Amino acid sequence: MATGRTTQRNGAPGHSRRNVLRAGALVVVGGAAVPLTGCDLFDRGDDKPPPPDPLEPLAAEAAALAARHRAAIAADPALADRLTPIADAHQATATSCAG
Repeated sequence: MATGRTTQRNGAPGHSRRNVLRAGALVVVGGAAVPLTGCDLFDRGDDKPPPPDPLEPLAAEAAALAARHRAAIAADPALADRLTPIADAHQATATSCAG
């Protein structure tokens, strides 16, 4: 008479049908999950935007100072000898901070 057991009763080593099915299910689920880890399926898009460049205000101020010095030179050309090197230095600072 059948009792519903699927394992061997004589104590011989072996695998039950249930254990084989469990192992197969784990391989299938594990194999399906591995390719999904590299895609954007689980990416929720809640990454924070990068912080602003800390040198941006310095570059803007240096460019503004260079423009003011050039405006002063345009208003009074006699100051060109003294203000041109300063304006060039401010412009070099603005360029180096921006790039």
